[in-house]
Amino acid sequence: MIYFFTPYDFNKRMFDAWERYMWLVKDDDWVCMMDGDTLMFQANFGHIVQEYIKKYPDTGLFTCYASRSGTGWMMPKPNLMNATNIMMHRGAALKYEREKRLKVKEINDRVTGHFMCIKKETWNKIYSGVRDKCRGLGILSVDTVISRSVLEAGLKIRLMEGLYVLHYYRLGEGPKRKQMLG
Repeated sequence: MIYFFTPYDFNKRMFDAWERYMWLVKDDDWVCMMDGDTLMFQANFGHIVQEYIKKYPDTGLFTCYASRSGTGWMMPKPNLMNATNIMMHRGAALKYEREKRLKVKEINDRVTGHFMCIKKETWNKIYSGVRDKCRGLGILSVDTVISRSVLEAGLKIRLMEGLYVLHYYRLGEGPKRKQMLG
């Protein structure tokens, strides 16, 4: 089974939100965590993710392209980082689904948390280290801790090139404005 969640914690403790959701699923389930400011353009996004999982079952963590990211390699080139026309992003999503379906890029560095898909079994392997490193963290950096822990466990991070999301990522405010994140 694949579950899709948008983690949220009223005390701004992102790890706590992740932990609550991960306890709900079985070891052979996959969990996709998506930021609250993301938008999927394909109604069949779950089937797309399922196809990637079937093709690359040994993946430690899946992520996907985003319109905006603080991590440049997570945006396709040319990127639409400052595009405000939602139809441009819809067109990009359909193009990547059509042209890059089931293609991946291996990532050997941290990833941003706009979309992270992890198997519960993998979570169990990295859980105690992630929990310890996330003590005291708020909303920021939990994605970095999780993705680096996946790599440290010797597992692969794969970017699904056929899946693109609109990630608002403070488009109107500017990426450096973080006071709303707490």
